[in-house]
Amino acid sequence: MPGDRHADPAGPWFGATTTPAHRSRHGGRLACRDAVIAEIERAEFLAAEVREALVACTRHCTPDLAFRVLLSTMVNDASDRSLSPEQYARMETIGSALLYGEFVVDSVEFLVEQESPPVPARVVGRRLNGVHRHMVGRPS
Repeated sequence: MPGDRHADPAGPWFGATTTPAHRSRHGGRLACRDAVIAEIERAEFLAAEVREALVACTRHCTPDLAFRVLLSTMVNDASDRSLSPEQYARMETIGSALLYGEFVVDSVEFLVEQESPPVPARVVGRRLNGVHRHMVGRPS
């Protein structure tokens, strides 16, 4: 019905107008716009011009496209970068909101900082009354 069509703030990406059903299907993608922008702005490994372009893409095109480009740059230029577990959790949340399959955000999981393993205890041998006894202690 012509009366059901409304101007879409996403502009030309979804077409000049959309139906209410179309907006409800794509509303989750548009709703996470601020979260995608926040992750782009945290990506200090990107040149300022690239971050600005991705933010513009998020605002004027789709958060989906901008987030996929961000993930791709992380995978392709991963030599000196890592993600905190919190960053990765935020990215998984965004991926879920964008209805990504399980392997899209997982492509950067290898960048997540691992906690340092605990210092292993060492066994120190000691003879008491002719019997070899073991004591557990921390390395000094």
